[in-house]
Amino acid sequence: MSESPQRMALMLMVMMGMGQVTWTPELVAFVLQLFVAYAIFQMTVSLWIRLKVVQRQDTRIIFVAPPKKPFTPEAGPRVKTTYVEHELKAANSFLLQAAMSTGMTLLLHLKFDINQVLLLQLVSGPLQLFDYALFKSEILGISLDRKWGELLEGEEEPPAPEPNTSADQDEQVAQEPPAPKSKNIDVSTCARCFRARSQFCQCRRSRSRFQCTAHNLASVLNASSLSTFMTNSFWLCPL
Repeated sequence: MSESPQRMALMLMVMMGMGQVTWTPELVAFVLQLFVAYAIFQMTVSLWIRLKVVQRQDTRIIFVAPPKKPFTPEAGPRVKTTYVEHELKAANSFLLQAAMSTGMTLLLHLKFDINQVLLLQLVSGPLQLFDYALFKSEILGISLDRKWGELLEGEEEPPAPEPNTSADQDEQVAQEPPAPKSKNIDVSTCARCFRARSQFCQCRRSRSRFQCTAHNLASVLNASSLSTFMTNSFWLCPL
């Protein structure tokens, strides 16, 4: 069962909210009763699903991909099995996982007095149960097409997606917006301030239509402060 981003965000919010909970004895007893009731429900449903898989005895041959190993990009070749064998293995795995999760939660609560694990399992447990493929098909009655990603006998492996061809690349280039046109800016060097002529630096003595920065500051600064400012600012053209 894959961890979706929505589930991870929900679990993160639950863990952040647990720090704001005041665990009174009444609240601990109530949460413990809820967890025990859900654990009994989960074990009962898991056993019922396993019983239905055994009674159905679907012996059709299928080819399923093995579970991916850690740090391995590919899962490997498909394994030949039957529906009843694969579903029985999945039912046993979920039943064992539910039993171990319940036992560890009760151990942490009763032995080490950790109350947060009860609330955490009450949120994550139903989410895992709803993602369980056999729970959807056997209990909820949802029709799932190829819920195991299997191939029937005689079917071939679907071809891998081809990389982008040159035509696709040309289409992607055609869909890109055109680059904005550059404005015609005079980049010649000013003879007085030795800076490029643009809208940011225009010298009056070079007969440009814009005044330089020193001339613009003359209206707001007095003569003494302006001369000091020009002395410390090497990029200003002299008055």
